[in-house]
Amino acid sequence: MKISLFLICLAAVFWGTSGTTMVLMTQVAPMHPLVVAFWRLAISSPFLLLCAYTNKLLTSSTSSTSFTSFTSFPWKPYLGLGACMAAYQACYFLAVPLAGVAVTALVSI
Repeated sequence: MKISLFLICLAAVFWGTSGTTMVLMTQVAPMHPLVVAFWRLAISSPFLLLCAYTNKLLTSSTSSTSFTSFTSFPWKPYLGLGACMAAYQACYFLAVPLAGVAVTALVSI
């Protein structure tokens, strides 16, 4: 099995179980949903930014454009995408205790 297919399946499992994990987490330790959303993004954002900065996901080896310098990197789109990811995480985790896992998963799909 290709590693890329395995990683896609693993990401789908992690995405699909985040609501259930949030419900179980609030039963074990009373934690505000915004704290969970913050830590998810605080841990994952440096890795995603590193992948984008090292140009592994942006261009292929045949492309003439490469973002090799720190100043030529297109920061604005990534900051906008990060803000959207933060808003999604916060809204989703705030909605899970209010509407339930099934409804929030259905709406987010």
